[in-house]
Amino acid sequence: MSEASIKAGSDRYAGTVVLDRFGPTLDDWHQEGLGEFRLDGDRMVIDAREGGYSAFFKKDLPADIAVRYRVKSVPPYQQNNFNLISHCRPPKTGWPIVELGRYPGYREFENYIVTFVSDRDRDEWGDETVTAGRVRFRRNPGFELNREREPDNAYGREYEIVYAVENGVMHYYIDGNKIDDWRDPEPIGGGFFAFRTYCTVAEYRDPLFIAL
Repeated sequence: MSEASIKAGSDRYAGTVVLDRFGPTLDDWHQEGLGEFRLDGDRMVIDAREGGYSAFFKKDLPADIAVRYRVKSVPPYQQNNFNLISHCRPPKTGWPIVELGRYPGYREFENYIVTFVSDRDRDEWGDETVTAGRVRFRRNPGFELNREREPDNAYGREYEIVYAVENGVMHYYIDGNKIDDWRDPEPIGGGFFAFRTYCTVAEYRDPLFIAL
């Protein structure tokens, strides 16, 4: 297996490649919720304009991982909801993990959720615009909020996301800027990873998942 590294700001994460592209099919992915995914060349397009949706990578990942991808919203603009679930350890084997991808269901067992969402307002012409974003670190079970920050989050802008968990510490970066860190006093020992969204049509590209 090949080795690779992910650079985020002044930090670098090196390890064994688990995933380095989408395609040629999405057979290694499972979808659950109110939406669907499809391949568009080398990009995964998730259409979740009807509600909550999760796209799970079907390989169980170790506790120490680093993930990089690029994402942006595409029309019709409703929400800018670019979330992830990691270290997901469902109580039963098989798919789906949560029937219809209902968000409260993921709160019942071990996983981390990092949300990157937009706050919306209207400009002087009455058009909706995105004014700010929110990044939140949560741990389940219990939907425990551990950190919250407010980076920008704009319709149609592409973001490079880097997410790493190493020795029980979560790190999250947007466009090379570290947004926050958080140490879990009781680290979760690996599990499944998913792109999670809500009422958003999003385009993902250039994924790189490595085991540290």
